[in-house]
Amino acid sequence: MASIWERLAEGSRMFTVDDFERAAYRLVTAQVLSVNEQTTRKDYYLVAEHLREFKQVLEPLGIGLRHNTQFRYIVAQPRHALNQNKASKTVTLMILVLADIYHRVRFNGQEGDFGEAYVELPDLQEAYQGMTGYEFPKTGELRELIADLERWGIARKHDSEVDHTQPFSVMIHPAISDIVTKEWLGQLEGLRKQAGTDESEGDAEQEDSSDVSA
Repeated sequence: MASIWERLAEGSRMFTVDDFERAAYRLVTAQVLSVNEQTTRKDYYLVAEHLREFKQVLEPLGIGLRHNTQFRYIVAQPRHALNQNKASKTVTLMILVLADIYHRVRFNGQEGDFGEAYVELPDLQEAYQGMTGYEFPKTGELRELIADLERWGIARKHDSEVDHTQPFSVMIHPAISDIVTKEWLGQLEGLRKQAGTDESEGDAEQEDSSDVSA
């Protein structure tokens, strides 16, 4: 019995079984296929054309697909993996801040042609410190953070078009609205409280260390 990919390949003049397998693997691992990304554009068109079949294959794995036809991207939404519980605290904080920035950009109608939002590092730093109460990551750590988010299809580094003294700006993909769920957003208050607790403990330790009374 021919596999679903073999049947689709037989009826296609453009795609092979390898193309379908690669697109499915990239959808699961990259999480977002977008026409705005050169590396995923071909796979986006393939999956968009055969969306029903890809849903049929991935649904038993606990992965749903959402196709945004306005901005032309497809996002894989796993129900049991790659969720907020798998992300480090540092990654979670950055994702929450970027999600907040993205929603404000969309609210003000300042998104790009593909629904993307751009933020310069000084603005990102201000938003990060204001929302989380933590120090903004150093440039090297920030690069690693953005690389992690790029693998999730949430954001990527972008050449700064405003301040050329900055190493880069950050492009936020509209799929962040699909990936950052209410459960993600519900963590922010807890992380804020933790930041306050950490700060209080640090102040207490400093007072103890400076206390030289007999």
